[in-house]
Amino acid sequence: MITPQEIEEKVFKKSMRGFNCEEVDEFLDDLRVDYENLIRENESLKERVRMYSEQLNKYTNIEDTLKETLITAQTAAEDTTSAANKKARIIVEEAEFMGKQKIDEATSRVIEIRKEYDNLTAEFKMFKNKFKSLLESEIKNIDEICSNIDTGLASQYEWRTAMSGYDDDRYDIEDTFGATGAMDDEEEYHSDEERTSPEDIFNL
Repeated sequence: MITPQEIEEKVFKKSMRGFNCEEVDEFLDDLRVDYENLIRENESLKERVRMYSEQLNKYTNIEDTLKETLITAQTAAEDTTSAANKKARIIVEEAEFMGKQKIDEATSRVIEIRKEYDNLTAEFKMFKNKFKSLLESEIKNIDEICSNIDTGLASQYEWRTAMSGYDDDRYDIEDTFGATGAMDDEEEYHSDEERTSPEDIFNL
């Protein structure tokens, strides 16, 4: 490549019919100046291209970094979302399992309590019937005893009355045995017994 200095130092041989030396020198000077301007402009353009290339590389690196960062962020977000969904699913499943377990336990407990209640109710009814039968049996025995007492007292009263004809002063039944008072007590007992039943006494 010809340099401006070579143009400036170029020497042409002279001849009889050659070009005008002054015109040639003037043209060469103009050519040198233009060529120098072209070279400077070319260098400036090269420098600008270099700067733009560096900036482009810089922006390209930034773009690559941003892409990598974006990909990393997306991956992290997806991993976080997946982990959160998995954890939430596990929590929901555990809650559902525990809830079902609690419901099953409560249901079993209700069944047990119901069975205990039924058993206690049956035992109470059995006890009530047995106690009622016992009371009725005891009352029947008392009635028989009282009836026997009444019969004995009546017989004794008749015998004493019969004997009183022989000796009224010696065999005064009311003074000696209090038969009439005993009869009144027995009648009052039977009257109370008729008014009160075992069911009324024990609320059976």
